[in-house]
Amino acid sequence: MTVPSLARLTLRVEGLGFPARSLTLDTRSQSFELEVPAGPKRTLSLVGEEMKQGKEVPTWYGAVTFDLSPGQTLDVVIPVVPAGTLGGALYVAGNRLPAQVDLRLAADAPRPGVPATFVVQTDASGAFDVVLPTGAYAVGLLTEDVLAGLRPKKTKTRAYLTQGTRLDVPVELLPATASIEPARLLLDLIGGVLVGLPLPSPADLMIRVQDAQGAPAPLFGSVTFSESDTALLKVPADVSFAGQSELRLAGGLLALVASGSAALRAKVRERPDVQGALTVYILPQGVSVGPAASLSLSLPSLKLPSPKLPTGLLAPAVDLQVTALDAAGQVASGYRGTITFSGSDVLALLVPSDYTFVAQDTGSRLFAAGVRGIGLPGAVAVLRARDRTNPSIHGELSVTLGGP
Repeated sequence: MTVPSLARLTLRVEGLGFPARSLTLDTRSQSFELEVPAGPKRTLSLVGEEMKQGKEVPTWYGAVTFDLSPGQTLDVVIPVVPAGTLGGALYVAGNRLPAQVDLRLAADAPRPGVPATFVVQTDASGAFDVVLPTGAYAVGLLTEDVLAGLRPKKTKTRAYLTQGTRLDVPVELLPATASIEPARLLLDLIGGVLVGLPLPSPADLMIRVQDAQGAPAPLFGSVTFSESDTALLKVPADVSFAGQSELRLAGGLLALVASGSAALRAKVRERPDVQGALTVYILPQGVSVGPAASLSLSLPSLKLPSPKLPTGLLAPAVDLQVTALDAAGQVASGYRGTITFSGSDVLALLVPSDYTFVAQDTGSRLFAAGVRGIGLPGAVAVLRARDRTNPSIHGELSVTLGGP
């Protein structure tokens, strides 16, 4: 083998019937001798690392696979080619999935003497990290039935590696059974808040219909509305859907008081199981809103007062509402911070990615299908959110895991 000046050269030995092991070789030598257990499909792979900006970076790769009989001696030549590092993790509906599976990495244009496909196993957190020859790869599950109830996307994850670089890719999985049946309603108040008395301003209400996987679903039926306190809001009259998946109601909501908050609920009259909810905040007329002091978290689609979060790989994700509040408990409509989410137990909850509030949020953001339960039914987990720059702006919500 011929390689440039290297900081480290690592040889990995793999095969059926014995555990894989790694050895550090003398980087000045171009040959080696090694005892390998006899058997079919023994694989030797080399990773060469160069020193770049004070760090050892994998830049070269080589591999050879052979059958070895007892007592046999083989001379093998390992072609060494430019390499990069491919990493990533498993995701379901954009949320990290902690599961150990085998992935197949297929090269679009294999190099002579280099395998066309590679198999890598994720760790228990769903992450993987492997050095590969430079080039384009398609990344997917080795078998589609490894995880019950899940399947990969039809379009495989694509990755293009260049020498000495690291690329992280998400491997997106979907529920095994696709459906366009309506499963839930998403409600969104355009503008985020209502202005209260004495000069109330009606706000538009957006209604979106989704299936269990979060995709738009056509609805044929009527949506009816209610709210937690009829003295706070004037809710829309029933509205009919004729195959649409979303509908905007102009001036759909009106405040009946000067300030407060209420839970707006909606359901399909013909399908009462298809529901949605939204926390509506009413600001006093002319009151100036202070800077954000805390975050309020709610799961508006769950039944109160003792909500149970569905759990398990087949359980649907639920919506998460995050609202920035000032010291007086009013919606901090000017909040533009970046929030990060966490759970008290990473094996109980899948949470949204970091998010930066924008002007259109006006201090309140609905994360559609933002939280998924994956722990044991009956367990209690705490969902937390905090401002990445100012940790004093934070909030949390305790949830009990239920059945799927």
